[in-house]
Amino acid sequence: MKSTKALTSSESSSSSSSSSFDRDWAWLPQNLLFMVLNKLFLLSDMIGFASVCSHWRSVAKCRFEELNLRANMHFTRKLPMLLVPSTENNDCIRNLYSITDTKIYDLRLPVPHTKRYCGSSRGWLIILDNKSFEVTLVNPFYFGHMQGSIQLPPFIAAQDASEEAGENFHLEYFVSKAILSTDPIASPNDYALMLIYGEMRMLGLWKSGDTHWTYINWPILIFSDLIYSNGQFLAVNNFGQIYSCDIVSKPPTFSAVYGPHLDIPGGNCRRYIVELPDRTIVQVIRVLRTCVCNKDVPLFYTAGFVLFTLQDHNGTKNWLPVDTLRDGALFLGDNYSMYVVASQFPGCRPNSVYFTDDVQDADMKLLISHQFTCRREIGIYHLDNYMIERIECPLPKESRLPPPIWITPTI
Repeated sequence: MKSTKALTSSESSSSSSSSSFDRDWAWLPQNLLFMVLNKLFLLSDMIGFASVCSHWRSVAKCRFEELNLRANMHFTRKLPMLLVPSTENNDCIRNLYSITDTKIYDLRLPVPHTKRYCGSSRGWLIILDNKSFEVTLVNPFYFGHMQGSIQLPPFIAAQDASEEAGENFHLEYFVSKAILSTDPIASPNDYALMLIYGEMRMLGLWKSGDTHWTYINWPILIFSDLIYSNGQFLAVNNFGQIYSCDIVSKPPTFSAVYGPHLDIPGGNCRRYIVELPDRTIVQVIRVLRTCVCNKDVPLFYTAGFVLFTLQDHNGTKNWLPVDTLRDGALFLGDNYSMYVVASQFPGCRPNSVYFTDDVQDADMKLLISHQFTCRREIGIYHLDNYMIERIECPLPKESRLPPPIWITPTI
């Protein structure tokens, strides 16, 4: 019996000690809790902090108010949103616009809207410095924290082009696409970035640990889109041919994987490539029409989209039209080309293509004034009836701004 009492006493002592320990953690000084909270930059971590106890929640509330985060904000890492100028027209910040519920999330992300940030891929944007020519990866969802900014080596090709062109050179449009192989935070020692750059739309590659960029010299130039799939980058050119780049080999090997040309009547188009969940690669052609240019109408406007997938029949490869995406939706523009399952996101339209402007017709040496003085193209193309639904996204009256970007929140 004494033994039992001793055990009970020990348990009671342990329980009391544990309770006291928990209580001490709960009532850490507020300034110390602020120091801990300021080290957290992901919303999920901040929410975890706030759920510890009421005291920690009151401290976190101050941080939420500072970042303009509210309880009714719902984000997903899989559904793209538009990165748009702030409602208060602050040059130094941008907000998110949800196309599915037509709502602006006033997050005050530290991304100046007067500059063009290329992207986005896996929540990251890139910017090219106009003096050092260094490439910087920026994740706006780290709210200015240093971990959300990664500096890469200078892009010498941009420096050479700038020196050749002189003062009329528009550096911010030198890179037309920038695609990451994986999230740099998740794999800091094993990721790569590939760019489409220059007037001839060539390819540049940087891998983590490299001290310089690799410029891929290939006779077939004028690439228009990139994705990363199954351990390699895939690029489509203006002729509809798709090439692969194996980044594991040294030097990286570049080869044609889908060779046939894919032409459409009319000629003016943009080309994108998208990977479906079953790893099928789809080529998407954005059909463009020209119009008389004035301050209200773009030089090109989107008339529709045509989709193709490559089929191999007895060793002969042919592009076959895709009539439907069924429950799928695509997000295309000045960003990583993305596919989502529409039914997983309320308000997302199935069998459709969400699109915004991109900058593939921008000339870095002689930026024509009408190219960015037009009403922005934001819309949904419905594959079932071939109709375009224009989206009225709230944007500032100033029209000479970079186009909105699709971005997947990483908070």
